Amino acid sequence: MTAGGSTMLRACAAAVLALALLAVAVRAEDPYLFFEWKVTYGTRSPMGVPQKMLLINDAFPGPTINCTSNNNIIVNVFNMIDKPLLFTWYGIFEYNLIGDTPPKEGTPIKIAPNVLTTEYRTYIELVFENPEKSIDSFHLNGYAFFAAGMGPGLWTLDCRKTYNLLDTVSRHTIQVYPRSWTAVMLTFDNAGMWNLRSNVWERYYMGEQLYVSCTSPARSLRDENNMPENSLRCGKIVGLPLPAPYIIA
Repeated sequence: MTAGGSTMLRACAAAVLALALLAVAVRAEDPYLFFEWKVTYGTRSPMGVPQKMLLINDAFPGPTINCTSNNNIIVNVFNMIDKPLLFTWYGIFEYNLIGDTPPKEGTPIKIAPNVLTTEYRTYIELVFENPEKSIDSFHLNGYAFFAAGMGPGLWTLDCRKTYNLLDTVSRHTIQVYPRSWTAVMLTFDNAGMWNLRSNVWERYYMGEQLYVSCTSPARSLRDENNMPENSLRCGKIVGLPLPAPYIIA
């Protein structure tokens, strides 16, 4: 091998080593991003009518977090309202804000995310009604449900007589036709927090969605994993012990 060839190989080896060190440095970089959010009540008009709603740092919608892979994000949240809240990356929630049936006409509208609670393996029937002139579509994360029936107008108890309970198909998404209803049935057999939402972006953005918190009272590893020991805790739970570990049953 010539001297020139040897020099070129050494240069290539040095370049590869430099790239390897750079890659290690990039992987080792693990920056922390710190945010401070204050949750308060306020009045805003997102739909043209003044509404009481939750604000983060006196703003609605709330702040946006711009981050990249491997960022560690720490958010200090100060709850300045008069009730406890559930905080997730999807927003701030109150449990069971809505009932099992639609409210009466004239009931004041409250713009806020909704979280329903249910126990593991609970059997539930969901009925979607679409009073609009255009089709709607709903998707449920984490589950497959059975399309039991659909029909025009408003749903009534008599509509159950038309359900297909023999050979219905499991789906993740269901359509609700204009001025019609659609009924689905499922068993909540997947513990966690799951999103039920409209697939029509405009309606999804305006709040046509809710979350379902499914927990197992058996506290069994068969149903759900333990809370990680390195989970970050804040607010009133700082310094408190982790929940009792689940058992194998």
